[in-house]
Amino acid sequence: MSRIPFNRVIAFVAFAFLAFAFLGSYRSAAVELDATTEQIVLGTKYTIHSEILGDDRSFIVNLPEGYESTELSYPVLYVLDAEYFYYQAHGALQFLSESGYNNNRPVPQMILVAVLDGDRNRDFTATHAPVQGPLRFPTSGGAAAYLEHVEKELRPFIDANFRTSGSILAGWSLGGLFTFYTFLEKPELFAAYIAVSPSLWWNDQEPLGWARNSIPDGAEFRQRLVITQGALEGGSIGNSVKGGIVPLLEEKEAKGWEYVEIPGVSHNYTPYKALYDGLQAAFPGFAVPQNELNQGLAAVKRHYANVSAGYGYTVNVPDDVYAALVRGWFNSHDPGEILPITAEWTATYPGSAVAWYFHGWMHRLSNDLDTARACFQKAVALEQARTLPDSEWLNPMRERLEDVAN
Repeated sequence: MSRIPFNRVIAFVAFAFLAFAFLGSYRSAAVELDATTEQIVLGTKYTIHSEILGDDRSFIVNLPEGYESTELSYPVLYVLDAEYFYYQAHGALQFLSESGYNNNRPVPQMILVAVLDGDRNRDFTATHAPVQGPLRFPTSGGAAAYLEHVEKELRPFIDANFRTSGSILAGWSLGGLFTFYTFLEKPELFAAYIAVSPSLWWNDQEPLGWARNSIPDGAEFRQRLVITQGALEGGSIGNSVKGGIVPLLEEKEAKGWEYVEIPGVSHNYTPYKALYDGLQAAFPGFAVPQNELNQGLAAVKRHYANVSAGYGYTVNVPDDVYAALVRGWFNSHDPGEILPITAEWTATYPGSAVAWYFHGWMHRLSNDLDTARACFQKAVALEQARTLPDSEWLNPMRERLEDVAN
């Protein structure tokens, strides 16, 4: 048997010792790094007792960014089946209405109310149909009571405790069935309805009979109806949605509704994309056309006055539309013309770091350095305090502050 030379043994031991010492020092350095922690809160859970249903009901409320710093009212998005779809709804709504990379976004900021349901087979079905092929629904038929709870307990609680303006109901599968049922029974309860892959097959396609009997020919829906279906959904869903309610509404030449087909997904994977697309379909004409942005603030206000009249509730000029307007005018107008816009912007959205940044920039161009410095300081402080500060804005804010500080 060959022997390892002694000098190689010494070299290996020395290498192992150094490697161990290095790893030990690396670990020690990592342990010694200072770190601060902060809880990221995505909502508040509430529980109320329902006298109508005879039990406790819970829901999660998420407020739009900047809600606490404004006096504005916001639409409310009610999403059923929160235990499955709260995070999906939160993500879709945040991206569409608050993404920092986008201005002139396609939907308004909204209060999200994600409803945690008790017995969905009972609460979302209007008729008692305990046997449906291989499926069993022994508790079915409680939708009327659940709708009364939504109308007389849930909605009033939200409207009394938050600044609300208009509301949207969204539900998937049996939740979509309840959404459609509510649209037919109490259309004025919500301003828009998003029925995601609704179970209109229920009780031998009974909901299609409701629609045929209650929707007149040539109907013009005051409350917008959006119906979605996954392109890979066939069977009972496909027969009752794309093959049922869609041709029925077309036959009646109804107006104020839209069908959205989600490519490449089946029933269980429709909700996220359906909420994303369905929200945009529920707010037609929300974004300001470029030609109106080019005309200035008065045209923008006229746009949202017309949008509000069409939706049936007040819609604010969004924070990001002020940003789009000011950025569009930045290089082509005198700062004195833009200052009244940034002044209104900061007054309307006092918690908007971007508003204070542009307000400071206009003062800087007007050689009012003291006011510019105060605005930039406020912008930096507000942006740093956000749960997710945006470096695309924070870095130029710091640069502008440094410029006027010297």
